[in-house]
Amino acid sequence: MASDDARDDEVGSRNMVSASEGAAAKAAPSTPYRTLAFLGAWLALLASCAIYADGWPTDNRIERWGAQLEEDEGWELLRSQFDGDEAVLVRLDEFDPSDLDVPHAVARMVSRLGELPGVLEVVDAVTLIGVWPWESGGAAAQRALADELDLWARQPARLDVIVRIEGTSPPSARMRLRETIVGLTGEAEGMGMRLRAAGHPLVSAALDSEARRVERTFVPFLIVLAALGAWLFLGSILLAGIALLPAATASVGARAFARAFVGPSDLILVAAGPITFVVVFAATLHIVLRFQHYAGNGVAPALAARAARRDKTSATVLAAITTAIGFGVFRWSALRSVAELGSLVAGTILVSVPVLLLGAPALLAQLHRVPATPVSRPRPWRRLAAFAVRRRGAVAALGGTILIAGAIAPAYLGTATNGVAYFDEEHPVRLQFEAIEAEGASLSSAEVLLRHGEGGRWSRADLVALDLGRRLAEVDGVTGVFGPESILNTVASGVGALATPLFLGRAGRIDGSGSTARWTVRFDSGESAATSRMLASLGEVARATVPGDDVFLTGSIPRLHAMQDSLVGTLATSLSLTLLATTLLFVLVTRSLREVAAVIAVNLTPVAAILVTAVVLSIPLDGATTMVGAVVLGLAVDNTFHLIHAAGAAPRGDRARLRSFAIVGGAATVGSISLALGFSTLLLSGFAPTARFGGLCAIGAVAAWVADTVLLPALLPWRCRRCHGPSVLE
Repeated sequence: MASDDARDDEVGSRNMVSASEGAAAKAAPSTPYRTLAFLGAWLALLASCAIYADGWPTDNRIERWGAQLEEDEGWELLRSQFDGDEAVLVRLDEFDPSDLDVPHAVARMVSRLGELPGVLEVVDAVTLIGVWPWESGGAAAQRALADELDLWARQPARLDVIVRIEGTSPPSARMRLRETIVGLTGEAEGMGMRLRAAGHPLVSAALDSEARRVERTFVPFLIVLAALGAWLFLGSILLAGIALLPAATASVGARAFARAFVGPSDLILVAAGPITFVVVFAATLHIVLRFQHYAGNGVAPALAARAARRDKTSATVLAAITTAIGFGVFRWSALRSVAELGSLVAGTILVSVPVLLLGAPALLAQLHRVPATPVSRPRPWRRLAAFAVRRRGAVAALGGTILIAGAIAPAYLGTATNGVAYFDEEHPVRLQFEAIEAEGASLSSAEVLLRHGEGGRWSRADLVALDLGRRLAEVDGVTGVFGPESILNTVASGVGALATPLFLGRAGRIDGSGSTARWTVRFDSGESAATSRMLASLGEVARATVPGDDVFLTGSIPRLHAMQDSLVGTLATSLSLTLLATTLLFVLVTRSLREVAAVIAVNLTPVAAILVTAVVLSIPLDGATTMVGAVVLGLAVDNTFHLIHAAGAAPRGDRARLRSFAIVGGAATVGSISLALGFSTLLLSGFAPTARFGGLCAIGAVAAWVADTVLLPALLPWRCRRCHGPSVLE
């Protein structure tokens, strides 16, 4: 067998030399100076893009996520009339209430928080009542309101401060708030007090920090790991560098373009760099390994580079088109960030393919010594393909089982309710959020808005008659309701009754025109399905109370929840459109409908594998994981196109087809391992969506390699129907 492989390689190399000699004689030789100038310009462009891309800002505000969905009149009403609903709860406890320094310290903290950019107002018991809550006196109405808001408690001593955030405030304002709270925490500890803070604006700030960490830590680590892996497999630092150059250019180019023309990054768009890197790197590896195959068999580097480009151009272009379509279908996503990511990655791939097809061979042609490595020798991959053909029944049954399980899996996928679960259990943001909620302070809320019909104003009697607050509080899962009744109960009579509109407006329970009333419904952050049921019940109760079109259930958390639900539709749509485009392109390069069916089944297998993995590991759908199916399908077709193209170009006969599979098998293996290792680096992130995305893509890359090298040979038609005993398949 070894002699057959060597003879086949030698014959193929001789044929390649004879076919290329005429073109080589006519082509003008490239000078080292021209090559150095070309390489220098490329590296300068890469460095410039990298420096510019490093300034790509991030923005993970709930306000921004909610604005990406379809227009919601209630959401617009909440933002325009009530300045949104985002707030941070700052909790101060473990102090001595008799310590006279405490109220002064609280006043200073409140003052500092109120002066921060983006802060609308700060509400606390001390400033609301006007005196220290444990002292006698103070206006009865304000004291009752502080009790209603649960801003203070005697046993154990506790003070809460509510910091309302302007919804349109920039990410820098949230980051400034986060930094200020960290500083106040240290000051409180110095006075023997404990200060904690939680709220979705702080979650957004932490998401921005994690996104920057991915950009500045894991993407460079991915490139370093890919360089080491390429050096190990290729046996040459120069070959590894040439393989990395187009991929690194694609990665930083995509991020630089996004900074200039797309807008801020977020937990979805941050994946553009890693995705484009691994896709272009895998494509370049096919060309480099094909070049190494020819050069290792005695072909001159210049001829070997031309031969590699000629052999791989068709398959590389078709694979790139399919991968680009796989990402391009994200344009139909209801979520703008998903749509922008799809366009960004698709465009980068289409631009990068001509660059790598022209640039990589030009650099390879200047090499003088090209080492041959074991991975470029076809024997192991030929034996693996032959084994799969001999055991085709068992292999096909296993593949069918995985496909059936994958078709069932989506019914068991859940969605994440909020961004808190995106962080590791030991992350400070998550620890404080969950601890404060465990103490009874629900940090998630929905807003029920009632707009008076025909532009009228809500009267005190109308609001009392609705009794909506009590009805909403009876919904399962609701922990508290703060509505107009909460204010009316504190100013029921006397002079306070005359100030009812002022109190209602100050507390954000009615808008300036008096036509829209607001109820804030609080609930614990929890499981997605339970939250969906609760939100549906809230809407039913509100509409039953005031029939008509002027009832709105909205808010940051409902909008975020709607965004998560839209991801399920994105998953189905993206997979369907990618599969359709893949099928049409495979028709162009396959010989029969049976081969088309085989390659479609092969490329759906890794998608099914990751869906099953997500269900088994209880990985919910979020902004990152919802894209994994289409991403893996787009990546899987790369090796399949190269394998099918090589087999289709081979002379008639099983031996020639196996030889083609064997030669491409080495490149497919290196490319798949590189993809898996590259995505695996994201597992080191403490940011759950990034880690889940990287882990599932790595599993998908491995599953795609198994499908291409084992399942594909088993499903393709072979002339040798009985593959037992000595044959050409041995």
